[in-house]
Amino acid sequence: MSKIGNYVLEKVEDGTLEYDDSKHEYLPPDTFTLVEQIEYLEWQIRSSQSTLRALKAEYNTTPGEKDEM
Repeated sequence: MSKIGNYVLEKVEDGTLEYDDSKHEYLPPDTFTLVEQIEYLEWQIRSSQSTLRALKAEYNTTPGEKDEM
């Protein structure tokens, strides 16, 4: 194995690098944690926006009190 490969393996074994499957790269643990948190928050936002659009569509197609306002 190359010197770089051995270096990376040593860093993974001692916990100073972690592999990010989604980005296909090695990151320090603190950066890896931040990337995971950002991705989770972005997912939450997309999910909430989808839910909001569905609720707005339901509201706009439901007859009722809003027509009387």
